[in-house]
Amino acid sequence: MKKQKRLIVIVLALLLLATAGLFYVRSLVSNKEEEPVIVEPVKEIEPEVDEYAEKKELWKTNKAKNSDYVGQIYFESGLIDLPFVQGDTNDTYFRTNWETKSYDEEGSIFLDYRNSLYYDQNLIIYGHNVERSYEASGTHMFTPLHVLEDPEKYEENKYIDILLEDSVCRYMIAAVYRCGIYEENGAQYIKDGEPSYYLTDFTDGEFNDFYKKVKQNQYYDTGVDVFLSDKLLTLQTCISGSIDKFLVLAKLVETTYFD
Repeated sequence: MKKQKRLIVIVLALLLLATAGLFYVRSLVSNKEEEPVIVEPVKEIEPEVDEYAEKKELWKTNKAKNSDYVGQIYFESGLIDLPFVQGDTNDTYFRTNWETKSYDEEGSIFLDYRNSLYYDQNLIIYGHNVERSYEASGTHMFTPLHVLEDPEKYEENKYIDILLEDSVCRYMIAAVYRCGIYEENGAQYIKDGEPSYYLTDFTDGEFNDFYKKVKQNQYYDTGVDVFLSDKLLTLQTCISGSIDKFLVLAKLVETTYFD
């Protein structure tokens, strides 16, 4: 009987110890600091930006001013940034302001009237070289093109962009050259033969003759060649104190179309 009581006491003691241990463990768990909940910040979705929106708006605004407006010609370097138009003849905007359509000694920048903008191989754009005695800064119209006479200025000014209604066309300058001119009976002629400099499209023979003359009359070698398959851009302006013409030849290297 005594053994049974002792056994019961031992069992009760073990139960009490087990219960106390359970309460202790629970107290440890309940007193443990909760791990902080990390909330990831909500990422804001940035709206798509139309990088050409400003240029497209510029084209629309200028087209509304004058239906002869074609686009904008600008150098990546900022050397030139001007609108250009296309008239019925090359005299239309020679001394005419494209916005006011009134007489302007500086005229406007204009595309050759013969050019078909999207089809011709050689687009020709003209602009005046404004004499320093008339405008001292040397920044008006195509006057700044003359910095390209210096080969050290080539690298920073070698890319020209043309903004059109649906695209931007990038050209790389391939040659900077001089076209010799002489006058006879009030008319001007190219000294070295037929005016292949001013052809809007070329046959094989015409292109070879054209490019040979460009190479002969260039100020320096840019290291950029052009081929019959290239789309070309020719810029022309005058030379102070001479009837010769200053020309820049560039080739199309990239076209970015708008959405």
